[in-house]
Amino acid sequence: WASGINETMVMRLASKIGIGAAEVQYEPIAKACIIKRYDRLIDTNGKIKRLHQLDLCQLDGKPSTTKYETDGGPTLIRCLELLRESGVTATDLKRLIQWVFFNLYVGNNDSHAKNLSIYFSPNNEVKLTPFYDLLSTSLYPGLSRRFAFNIGGESKPSNINKDQVIAMSESLGFKSKYVLGIAEEISNSILEALNAVSEEINK
Repeated sequence: WASGINETMVMRLASKIGIGAAEVQYEPIAKACIIKRYDRLIDTNGKIKRLHQLDLCQLDGKPSTTKYETDGGPTLIRCLELLRESGVTATDLKRLIQWVFFNLYVGNNDSHAKNLSIYFSPNNEVKLTPFYDLLSTSLYPGLSRRFAFNIGGESKPSNINKDQVIAMSESLGFKSKYVLGIAEEISNSILEALNAVSEEINK
């Protein structure tokens, strides 16, 4: 129930705090979240041009049936490796960390590796795409209460604390102060933006 407004709200929130999400709008009659494609361009002749895109399971040679870490899908460490090997910028590597904390805070436990993609811009730069499939799955009693990724040895969100974040930082090769700073920044940004986004959705 209400998945359309849920996704619209969470996607707009991600955009509002500046981590980069696909543009969305809510369609009240269909009760659906309408997402503007970011991997299509209109060329000078008015024709649609497709930008090549690969999600991280495809990039890792994994089928869609193994998109979760628990099923043998890419871990966070592997996701970071895949992004580095693809040649994305340091800004996009930071966006990966921002994405992790954003999903933890909004209760999106379904944030698996197929929800991360790279694409090739018109000037052939490799970039982490705008984020998509962001919604609060923790609202629904029938869905998993475990986070899609292992965070410092823990996948139950309520058990993830500073120690787990520090362990995750070390495993990813980042200084813990840097990652803890991102965690705090995302938390504060969500709290600051929440009311404004709610008002936008309810207009």
